[in-house]
Amino acid sequence: MRRMSKSSHRAAVASRAVAMESLEVRRLLSDGPIINKIIADNRGEALLQVQSFFSEQIFITSNNAAQVFVAGPSGNPANSDHVQVPSTISYDQSSGNIIINANLPSASPYEVIVKSKDVFDQNNNHLDGEFNSDTTPSGNGSSGGNLRFVTAAYNDNHKIGIFNSNLGVLEVALIKKSEDPATISNFQRYANKGLWDGIFVNRSLLQTNPGTFGIVQAGNYNLANNGATVGVVSDLGDFTPSADGSNTAFTLAMGLNQNGQASNTFFFNTADNSSELDSGGYPVIGSVTTPLGDQILSTINAANTTDLSPLIDAPANPGKQETIEFSNVPYISAFRGKNYVYNNKAAELEFFNRVSIAMKVGAAIPTTPGAAAAAATAPVSPQSLAATGSIVTIMYYANSQGSNSGSLLLGNLNGSIFSGSDLTQILGGTVQSTTETEIVTST
Repeated sequence: MRRMSKSSHRAAVASRAVAMESLEVRRLLSDGPIINKIIADNRGEALLQVQSFFSEQIFITSNNAAQVFVAGPSGNPANSDHVQVPSTISYDQSSGNIIINANLPSASPYEVIVKSKDVFDQNNNHLDGEFNSDTTPSGNGSSGGNLRFVTAAYNDNHKIGIFNSNLGVLEVALIKKSEDPATISNFQRYANKGLWDGIFVNRSLLQTNPGTFGIVQAGNYNLANNGATVGVVSDLGDFTPSADGSNTAFTLAMGLNQNGQASNTFFFNTADNSSELDSGGYPVIGSVTTPLGDQILSTINAANTTDLSPLIDAPANPGKQETIEFSNVPYISAFRGKNYVYNNKAAELEFFNRVSIAMKVGAAIPTTPGAAAAAATAPVSPQSLAATGSIVTIMYYANSQGSNSGSLLLGNLNGSIFSGSDLTQILGGTVQSTTETEIVTST
C-alpha cells in the first residue's frame, strides 16, 4: 500500500491465544482422539484438528505414522498403483493440530493415511480415525481405525487461500478467477511457489475514529539468517488489477504502488474501510471465512506496534516506487513467533509461516480404470517419446526439503507416466526445473 498516516502504539493484549472453534460432535463421545477438521493445501501440507475428550496430550510414536501417496498410472492416488513419497508428521500442542507435510509440486492430488496405532492420548486411547468428511468428526465412536483421505484441486471459480499465522489458520474464499484473472493468477503464483512462506506483518493500523482505517499488511518482507536480517520477497512483476469489490471488514485486498499497480503486497481489512480505500482502487480479492478468523486478525491488529525503521537496513528494491513501511510493526509480548534480532534486541513479530491454496478433501475410493484409461496408460517405451525439448511434469522430488534436486520418483512425459529411473536415464541423469510450472526439459 502507499504510505498512510501513522498510528500510535496499542495497549498490550491481555490474552493472545485464539482457539479454533470446535465443530459440533454429531455422535456419542469417542474414547479415542478424533479429527474434527482437515485443511489440506496444494503443496502437500495437511492440518488435522485433533480433539481428545479425556486427555490434553497427543502422542505420535513413529515417523511413519502418516503415509502420503501420489497417483500412479491410473491417475487416482487411492489406487494400488499409487507411489509413496517422503513425508513428515508432528503434533503442535499450541494449535491442537497434527501437521503432515510432503513438499509436493503445486496442485498434485495426493492420498494421506494416518495410522491409528501410532497416534494416541495419554490414556493410551488410539485415534478414532475413520474418515467421514473434512468438516465432520472422524471415527465411529470407538478407539482405533486409520484415517484415510484424498485431495483434489478446486476449479478456478472456487479457490480458497490458506494463511497459516502464528495465531491460527485463516481461510479466505477468493473471488472467481474470471472476475480478475490477473490478480488471482498473481496470488496463485506467489502461493504455489511458497514465496509468502515466513513473511511477517510489517504494518498494522488500528481504526480509531472516522477517517482512519484498520489494516494488517504483509507480503513484501520475510526474515532471513535466523531472524538476523530482513529479506525481500521475490517480485514477480507489477500488473494492473481489475477487481472492484469493497474494502469492508475482514476482506483481503492487494496493495498498490504509486503507479496504481500491484505485485506482492496484500492486506486484510480489519474494519470497514470502504469509505477510505475504495476510491483508491485497492482490489478486494477475497473474504475471511474461518470461524474466529476475525478474532485472529483483530488480535494481531490490537497488538503493540513499534517503529523498526531505525533498526532495519531496508533492502533496496530497484525500480519500485513502493514506500518501505516499518513504522507500525506489530510485535508479541509473550514469545510465539520469529525473532528479528538487532544488537541483541529482539522484536517478536507476527508472521504467516505458510500461504497456500486449499485442496478439496474427500474419501479415498479406489477406482478401476476403464478401457480408454487402460489404453492411455499401457506400457510405452520412454525412449520412443524422448526428444529434445520434451516436457516432463514432475510428480515428486525425493528431496524432502522441497529442493529441486535429488532423485526423481515419478513423472509424466508427453502424457505417459514413467518411473524416476527411466526418466533420469532419458534426461542424462540431471533435471532442470522452473518453479513456475514444475516442469523439466530434456537436454
